[in-house]
Amino acid sequence: MKGKLGQWIEQIETVKYINVKFSKFLRQYKGEETQPIYNAKIKEMCIKNRQSIEVDYDHLKGALPVIAMWVGLEPSIILPYLNLCAYKIACKNFVNYKDIFPEVFVKIANLPIVDNIRDLRHGHLKKLIRIHGVITIRSEVFNQLKKVFYKCAKCGNVKGPFYINEANNLNLGKCASCQSNGPFFVDKAKTMYRNHQKITVQESPADVLPGRIPRQKEVFLFGDNIDAARPGDEVEITGVYTHRYECSLNAKQGFPLFATLIEANLIRKLIDERSKKTDESREQEFRKFSGHPDIENIILDSMAPSIYGHHRVKEALAMAMFGGE
Repeated sequence: MKGKLGQWIEQIETVKYINVKFSKFLRQYKGEETQPIYNAKIKEMCIKNRQSIEVDYDHLKGALPVIAMWVGLEPSIILPYLNLCAYKIACKNFVNYKDIFPEVFVKIANLPIVDNIRDLRHGHLKKLIRIHGVITIRSEVFNQLKKVFYKCAKCGNVKGPFYINEANNLNLGKCASCQSNGPFFVDKAKTMYRNHQKITVQESPADVLPGRIPRQKEVFLFGDNIDAARPGDEVEITGVYTHRYECSLNAKQGFPLFATLIEANLIRKLIDERSKKTDESREQEFRKFSGHPDIENIILDSMAPSIYGHHRVKEALAMAMFGGE
């Protein structure tokens, strides 16, 4: 590597290396199985009209340790190249897939390090991180510029495409045709948009120390991560920890400040094992209790026992809780 890692990855020779190695990994990696794992996953993805494939980080680290390291250090730069490799294989296996989806998302699963939301610092910026939390707010779905073309107002020459993300700063420079500095305006016919959604993830109650206020973080969802979970769900999120310029913070503080957020790569719901597998003895107790002749009065006496009377109010609350009419 020469110079900064991000610039090294974007060089033509490095991009060719990534394409060859990762494409071979997707087609041939078997692990402990007898058949290639990810080639079968790509075929399943296409058959079910899906747009993403999960790659286990341990598999990637074992087969391609250098690329696995780059994924952790410069995810915003390298993940689009991995997405393109998977998309080419999908289109090769199913010719009509390109008519359904314009791209495929490679999602990194089982990242070895899990960070707490309150422990995220400037050292995590631009890195791939993994957090746990509970969704408290979910916005509606909005449109966002993804691939944009600009047209020179003087000669009509088109510049682009420019891919809009946090990893690169947009610098249009001079027009290649008339050598003027613009002005440039967006070519709406060629420009592509993408859907995005914003959620707020708060620390799980079990992770908050006594007397502390739960911390929260904004998370941006793209592609098929949109509507993958709803408020109240406990989730595991793998994504890129990044920042953006916040005008309101600058006006309030009087000096440059950046708000931090997470661009989600993978979002999974966490289901408590205790809720999945109820103990058999407790299930027998529930069934025995359900046949008790005086079950209604037992439940009503258990509703706020320290408050005397209010029988009808307690009955209404019990019916609402237990699904009665």
